[in-house]
Amino acid sequence: MIQNIMNFCRAYGAKCLGGLFGGILALWMDNIPFIMTCTAFVLVDFITAIKLARRVHKKYGDDIADGKFKSRGLGGVVKTLGRVYTFILLSLALQKHVMGDPTLINVPAIMGCVICGWQFASILENSASCNGAPWARIALMILADKTERHVHISLEDFRRLRKTMDDNILNYIPNERENNRESDVSNDMDGQV
Repeated sequence: MIQNIMNFCRAYGAKCLGGLFGGILALWMDNIPFIMTCTAFVLVDFITAIKLARRVHKKYGDDIADGKFKSRGLGGVVKTLGRVYTFILLSLALQKHVMGDPTLINVPAIMGCVICGWQFASILENSASCNGAPWARIALMILADKTERHVHISLEDFRRLRKTMDDNILNYIPNERENNRESDVSNDMDGQV
C-alpha cells in the first residue's frame, strides 16, 4: 500500500508541481515587469542599508556599531519581497475580479508605483543618514535618520553621550593660549615682588 502511494507521488508529483508553477507563472505573466522593478528597488534599499551600517561603524567605532552584515537584514528583505509580491498579486486579483476593465485603471501598475516610491524613500533615508554631505543634511530635514537602527543605543542617548564626552575632553585638555597666559602672568608677578 505504501509502495503504491510512493510510486504515485513519483509519477505524478513532478507533473502536479510543474502544473502549479505554470499556473502561477501564467497568472503573474502580465505583472513580471512590476515584480522585477519592485524587486530591484528592494535590493538597492538593502545595499544602501549595508552601506549605512558601514558608515556608522566607520564614524563611531566598534563600541557603538559593528558594521557587519547580519542575516536578520536578509530576513527583512525576504519579508519585504513577500509583502511586495502579495500586494502585487492582490492588486492583480482586484483588477481581474472586481474592477473588470483594465483600460480604466491599471491597479497592479499603481501598486508597483506605490511600492517603488516607498522603497525610493527608504533608499534616500539610508543614503542621507550618517552622511556629512550638504544634500544629506537638507534631506534629513524631511526624511527619518536611520542611524539609530545601526547603533546599539538610541540616537538621542548617543548624542547626549557624545556631547558629554566632547565636553569632558575639552575641559581636560588645556588650551595653549591659556597656558601661555598663565605663564606670562606668573612671570609678571615674579618681576613685581
